[in-house]
Amino acid sequence: MKIQLAEKSDKKSIKRFYKNNNYSASFMGNDTCYLMKLNDEIIAAVVISNIDDCNFLHALVVNNKYQHKGLASQLLKHSLVKHSTLYCFADRSLNPLYSANNYIQIDPSILPEQLQTRFFCYHKKNNQLSAFRACV
Repeated sequence: MKIQLAEKSDKKSIKRFYKNNNYSASFMGNDTCYLMKLNDEIIAAVVISNIDDCNFLHALVVNNKYQHKGLASQLLKHSLVKHSTLYCFADRSLNPLYSANNYIQIDPSILPEQLQTRFFCYHKKNNQLSAFRACV
């Protein structure tokens, strides 16, 4: 399956994809979205937001029917090729996925300021959240 850069015309479909997969994703302004389609249906997507010159990977979602087929790993690797440094937050249950794709768990205190603030806000809702960084 081919990864493609989302176009402006894909925005409604992307929002629908996230909603249908019970994920609350929003675009933050300066975003890039990569997606995978099967028969014109989005089956996986990830958003990279630029926040104060830091690339923040979020909203990595794979449709349940297509999970455990390596699609998330493909999107993580593709994103890292396109953005040489990435930060992300993920539930600790996903640590093996991120570690297998060259993302290193980091202490949240070393996150750039804007991301650190965001991390601690999210952490209040999910205390199992980990911070990651990946570099080429």
